[in-house]
Amino acid sequence: MPHYDCGHRDNPAVRAIRRKNRDRKPPNRSRIVSLFAGCGGMDLGFLGGFSALGDYYPHLPFDVVAAIDHDERAIETY
Repeated sequence: MPHYDCGHRDNPAVRAIRRKNRDRKPPNRSRIVSLFAGCGGMDLGFLGGFSALGDYYPHLPFDVVAAIDHDERAIETY
């Protein structure tokens, strides 16, 4: 019966996973802080991944980490 050592550094399966992850480059994403965000229309443009007027806008490499506004109605809509 074979001996399995999950997570052990000498396990060939674990070495293959580590090698695969080591060679993979992390996605190049930019973080955005949205000041005077309003209802979030500009943020939606940065994020992409939506359709408008028959056109599809693909996902873009941005992450909105904070959106700030002082208008309570705009915040509620966001």
